[in-house]
Amino acid sequence: MTHEKRQFTRITVRIPAMLSLHQIDTYRTGEVANICAGGCFFPEGEILPEGEPCQVTITLGAGINTETMTFKGEIIRSNPAGTGIRFTDNPPETVAHLAAVLAVRAEEQRTG
Repeated sequence: MTHEKRQFTRITVRIPAMLSLHQIDTYRTGEVANICAGGCFFPEGEILPEGEPCQVTITLGAGINTETMTFKGEIIRSNPAGTGIRFTDNPPETVAHLAAVLAVRAEEQRTG
């Protein structure tokens, strides 16, 4: 039996995003494949150093309802399949807002 370490439930998404790593002066644009209030996953791409601080900017909605959210994070896993990021040191209200947005999205996915 596998023990799930995640504190938050992740949902599968395709959200436009940018991953920035300031220490090694690089960034990646693309889409987040899954996300929760505690972190996200960028599929594929170059292997990045684990433990590296980063910033993730996601874009939610479309048109006049577009919202951009930026999170501080840390790379916790990186391999040819993609990069896992844990969100760190973000204001509680920002994390709560993301959790609320994701709850609505998860419900939309369930009801179809």
